[in-house]
Amino acid sequence: MKTIKKTVLMLLILVVSVSCGILEDTSFDLQDMVGGNISGAKRELQDKGYYHIRTDRTGYDDIYSYWWSNEKNKCVSYHSVDGRVKSVANTLASNCNKSTYGEGNNNYYNKYNTREHHYPNQKHYGQESHNFAFDRGFQDGLHHKTYHNFYSGELKGIYANAYGKGAAERNHKTSYHSGHSGYRSHIQVYDLKGQAYESAYRTLKSRGFSENKKSMKNGKEYILWYNRSANQCVRTTRGYNHIEAIETSNYCNK
Repeated sequence: MKTIKKTVLMLLILVVSVSCGILEDTSFDLQDMVGGNISGAKRELQDKGYYHIRTDRTGYDDIYSYWWSNEKNKCVSYHSVDGRVKSVANTLASNCNKSTYGEGNNNYYNKYNTREHHYPNQKHYGQESHNFAFDRGFQDGLHHKTYHNFYSGELKGIYANAYGKGAAERNHKTSYHSGHSGYRSHIQVYDLKGQAYESAYRTLKSRGFSENKKSMKNGKEYILWYNRSANQCVRTTRGYNHIEAIETSNYCNK
């Protein structure tokens, strides 16, 4: 009988613990924002005493926005895609540039440079060693540092995964760059790959390119485009109705 009571008590403690964990993650008073548009979410947050800290963009229209309430001493974030709020959650105070823990805990989460939403499932690991491995890998990839994975076991995979994510974030944040160097302007064109060919041709003309040569081969259209001010030559490959490839060329008639 005592064993049964003890088991039931342990189960109750587990349920309460899990429930508390959920309460810490979910911001129940803001759940009506889910499904709404961003402007409505901003108004509601401001009405409830929150002010905007920052917004991180992980895609063209995929964002995480962080808000802080002095009254509640709480940081919340919402995740939106295509202008609609997908989720709202309480998050670490450090994500709002506030101290998370006192000195007795060595400001545990303030040790990391990588924002929480970059971690798997948008949450830190439960173990400090895992967080440090991910943080180091992500920062190495983000800042184009040499791949240096001296870990073993599970940490080795965590670093590798994080390095790839950091490199992807670097490419996303610098997608504006042509990849060229020097003192002459260089026009970005690689964003036109995959676009409908008529739209891509109009965009090239608006960027200062003019048609230089055209040829057909195996049912595909090849056009050389030249931008005189940038002294830049590119070639487009058109499939049925879209741009299959766009690349630098040296064969324009100048």
